[in-house]
Amino acid sequence: WRFCQMFMKPDKKKYKQEWSKKNREHVNAYNRLWRREHKEQALKREQTYREKNREKLNEYSRKWNKQTHYLTMYHQKLKEKVILHYSPDHKCQWKEGCEWTDSRVLSVDHINNNGAKHLREIKLNTKGRGSGSRFYLWLIRNNFPNGFQILCMNHQWIKRANYYRERSGK
Repeated sequence: WRFCQMFMKPDKKKYKQEWSKKNREHVNAYNRLWRREHKEQALKREQTYREKNREKLNEYSRKWNKQTHYLTMYHQKLKEKVILHYSPDHKCQWKEGCEWTDSRVLSVDHINNNGAKHLREIKLNTKGRGSGSRFYLWLIRNNFPNGFQILCMNHQWIKRANYYRERSGK
């Protein structure tokens, strides 16, 4: 492939690049198969690449860690703002008086069990990404609408189990 690429005319090279973009799934499947059949060769290539590009990879890693930390802090601030609005005492609002106050286990719950439908309506449930920062931002921008409560994850699961048990009639 590399040897052929050196002698290719620019338009053939461009054609091959465009073809690869259009047929990404096919190319990925082929590459996975090749790596599975040539494990040692693939590992050796990866090691060689890492050795040659150590500084570049370290720089990328530092940038990634910094950005991830910033996004985590941003997400946490949004979540805290939403939790404090819906639960000023910063506790799970389960009817039996749960004492959880750790924001890592507290989450926003749709009181009427219409979460999936609601996320589809406001177009946040795309490709399974309907929770988290985007949802917290939506709540903040819409002035914290009614119909939500703060529950710990234990009570979220209990509520969900009860809902499906009632729905199935058992």
